[in-house]
Amino acid sequence: MKVKWKPIQGLVSLGVGLLLFSSIAPSAAAFTVQQSVTNENNVSVNIKQIDNFKNLFASVHAKPSDSLAQTLVSVLSHDKVGENGNLTVFASVRDVLKYSYPNATEDQLNGLTINGEQAVNWLHHVGYTATLVNRPLTTDEIKKELDASDPIIPILTNQNKDNWLDDSLAGVLYAHDDVESGTEKLHKSFIKSMGLGEAMVEDGQEAQPITFPDQSGAIDPIQSNDKYLWAQTIMNVKQDPSATNVQTLNTNTKNGVFASKVTNAGTSSTVEFTDPLLNGLKNKVPDSPAITFSASAQNKGWLPESKYGAPIDPGSGLRIEAMKASLYHLPQGESGGVSYTAFVQGTGWQAEQSNGGVAGTTGKALRMEAIKMRLTGSLAQKYSITYAVYVEGKGWTAYSKDNAMAGTTGQSRKITALSIYLQKKKFPKAPSDETKHSAVALVNLYEDAAHQKTVADLETFAGVSPTAAITSKQVMDWYHYLGLVFDTQNGRFSKAKSMSVNKSGRLYYTFLKAKTAPDNIQNWGMIGMGYNDNSFSYSPQQSFLNEDFAPSMYWSLRAKETSSQANDRMKTYDYDHIYTNDEQGKQASEYEEEVTLYNIRAKESTDTVDVNTPIDSPSSPATPVNAINAAYHPLAHFIPSGTQGQEPWCSEYISASAINTVNQITAATPQESRVTAQGVMQAFYPNVGLDQLKTMSGVNIDEYLKAIQSKYQVTADVENRTLSFDEVKKELDAGQMIQMDAYDQNETLPKGSEGNEGHALAIVGYILPADGDTTKHAPYYEVWNPWWGYTFYVSSKATYFNLEGTQYKWARTWHNWRKVTTSATTKTAPVIAQQKVASAPNPEAIKVKTLPQLSPKVSLYNPKTPNPTDYLFQDSPLPQNNVLKGLVSEMKPSITVYAPFYKDHFGYSQSKDNLVLKAWWNNKSPKFAPATRDTPISNFADDVDDLIGLGNEINAALAGDWATIVLVLVIAATNPEIMGAVTILQTLGVLSGVNLMFVVKTAYSYISKVNDTKKQFNSI
Repeated sequence: MKVKWKPIQGLVSLGVGLLLFSSIAPSAAAFTVQQSVTNENNVSVNIKQIDNFKNLFASVHAKPSDSLAQTLVSVLSHDKVGENGNLTVFASVRDVLKYSYPNATEDQLNGLTINGEQAVNWLHHVGYTATLVNRPLTTDEIKKELDASDPIIPILTNQNKDNWLDDSLAGVLYAHDDVESGTEKLHKSFIKSMGLGEAMVEDGQEAQPITFPDQSGAIDPIQSNDKYLWAQTIMNVKQDPSATNVQTLNTNTKNGVFASKVTNAGTSSTVEFTDPLLNGLKNKVPDSPAITFSASAQNKGWLPESKYGAPIDPGSGLRIEAMKASLYHLPQGESGGVSYTAFVQGTGWQAEQSNGGVAGTTGKALRMEAIKMRLTGSLAQKYSITYAVYVEGKGWTAYSKDNAMAGTTGQSRKITALSIYLQKKKFPKAPSDETKHSAVALVNLYEDAAHQKTVADLETFAGVSPTAAITSKQVMDWYHYLGLVFDTQNGRFSKAKSMSVNKSGRLYYTFLKAKTAPDNIQNWGMIGMGYNDNSFSYSPQQSFLNEDFAPSMYWSLRAKETSSQANDRMKTYDYDHIYTNDEQGKQASEYEEEVTLYNIRAKESTDTVDVNTPIDSPSSPATPVNAINAAYHPLAHFIPSGTQGQEPWCSEYISASAINTVNQITAATPQESRVTAQGVMQAFYPNVGLDQLKTMSGVNIDEYLKAIQSKYQVTADVENRTLSFDEVKKELDAGQMIQMDAYDQNETLPKGSEGNEGHALAIVGYILPADGDTTKHAPYYEVWNPWWGYTFYVSSKATYFNLEGTQYKWARTWHNWRKVTTSATTKTAPVIAQQKVASAPNPEAIKVKTLPQLSPKVSLYNPKTPNPTDYLFQDSPLPQNNVLKGLVSEMKPSITVYAPFYKDHFGYSQSKDNLVLKAWWNNKSPKFAPATRDTPISNFADDVDDLIGLGNEINAALAGDWATIVLVLVIAATNPEIMGAVTILQTLGVLSGVNLMFVVKTAYSYISKVNDTKKQFNSI
């Protein structure tokens, strides 16, 4: 199925927000907020921070299109256990998507995204209240939400249209700081996001573009230009009061089982519910008024009375001369009777008669030519009297009712027969009138006597008026809110299931949804409460609360079907239609089964909400799939072969995964049956011990291919070029992984030489825009870097990859991985055959400090050297200053640090020969100088390293929350005495469980180091 992506419309709305799905009932605070307000010692502090969200997105990786869904899952997974039991929702992104798109296939789910409205729908479904606002919050609103312990989920839209895959981003606004200490002022909100770190938003600037500092070093350089606008907000996120509501359920019925009687006799089976609680739901014979009438006929006198609407006909064309009618049964509480008049030959209209009085004449041989009849009293408000006459020369008239004339006048035509009956009036009703009443009647079976619900309660919860329709989902959300859980079946509820449910003493509730509704009744709620199954048919007992004109199931002969076959379908309850009738008994509206709730019961205190769509509902008529923004095409058999350490084996990790992909391994494949990077290396060096092997890199490409062909019967084609997207797609569609060998684009050393070893990565998937327009939306690649245990996404337009400060450019390709025999010949161009495979180590695995203290004769430590002490105390003649800037293409990866309170970026890199340093600070021009000890540039580099270390210590102590880190830095920056700062922080009380003395001392060191770093840079 090709589905067009429809992006979210009208996101940037700065006026009054549209509120959707707000719950009206209060709930206990599930999230907790740390707050502190103080104003003393020239320090004014007002801090609000939700403390559940420490490490909110730690170790979380998800597709860009899953940003909002993953944010919901992460937020709820950090909710605390409520006082009434564990209500934490343990869900996955798939659960969110499957609920929003129940008809979607697994492949479609892989590219779906949700919008704000769908997000709120899902939150309600799993027992949370939420409100969607189509604008950013104001500063005052942010503070109010945090005061209420409510997390705020901003939905941001990317203004960088070249990065369409990250068009929408969700985050969590978890804190706000108002801090004034001396001359320093901080008035900001703090937003965490998955994959982008944190952003700070100045008060009053919520509608302005937001940037995430981490994006400046994005792997894909296109993404470094991302700027986001805060477009929508999900607020009021809190646990639904079902935790409290479940306590009000009737202890005798909360398990959903009611007293019933099961009878089996031969092939017959019957279930009858005997519980007195259900008496009000059972179908009753209607207490209807009953009429009797008679007529006096020519030559015969008064004829026998008719009680059931059967016509009175004297026969032989004899004229009717008189009539009389009366009610012989009046329902309790009703009043009134029947009145009528006759048009008589030679007389005209007579005076009206009532309740048994004679209209017409007797003994005068005068014909009766027309009649009028009507009901009186309260009866006339609910029923019509309907009548027809047989007119000489014309036949039966159409039925008239309620004082309309039946017959003729002025034509001298006699009446020779008449028929009269009473008919229930069908009044216009609200589109969900019965559904609302039946939903309330059902839930009251579970509520205790003191907490019976009303239709108004349901309407208030759902936010609908008495005249508006209600949906099955709104009713289900209300039931969840009240503390009920249940299973669901979309489409028809089978005979087998209905019998099984009723046999267990449980009810089921089916929503009938209109297919055509000329009377505007959009749905009905049908309570299944028993059945009679025999050799002739299956008859479920279905309650519509004794509603008039309720739906019924109908059978009709299908094409080439016999009556016997139709009867067989009655036994299996395979009906053809569901209709309601109008006043005349004609078919009015048609319905179909939408969804059935069964196994209805109280939520247990330890229950988690079931967010899985039943597997037996493939034809669910829920929301159509219309919001795919990307089509993901991952390799089916790709599994990372491990995470690379400091061993220079990047090519071997990629090759191992490529061979495993060719072998089509799965998650169930035993480890001993999988190829590993170590195994590939041992193919080249079979007699080398592991410790020494970890210091060695691969061989040249010709030897490499021969070795893996010999050991694994797999080979590949290697070319000194990149592949076009069409070529990439073709190979991936064929199930083949692609290895990219990438080199530092700023390096001038020959590729494959020491200092320019290159790095191997793998393309393991591709992403297309849902509209298929790759000219407007460039495809993306899913890439695996063996340094990490997860994949990332880069645009096919990206000119390089920014990895650990190095700009890697794709230069060589290994593709067409395939099985071959050991004797097969693999041809590789001679110029390529002698090239060395890429062999970059994982820089994150190297633990030795990059820049030690230097002496005049100490060259900078090269982290790629196995023994760093080999570089100590070597003579290192330095180049002249006038050529230093020419070494920019020979610099090693950059070391960078960001100081959040100061908004400063610092960084340095060193030349490949360890003789020159390059330093930069924010957007100032970079500076170059010799790397000699105790000079401003080497001190600057030392300071950057120290800032990284001090920052890591503060991060670890404060769980990485910028709101707290910035607060500590502000207090430390404006209070010269350590104990004074400690006292202030103790007074605030927001750092419970933290060693304040250590944190403050570290903060002072950090601030001093930031100032010293700036000083050293200015001195270069």
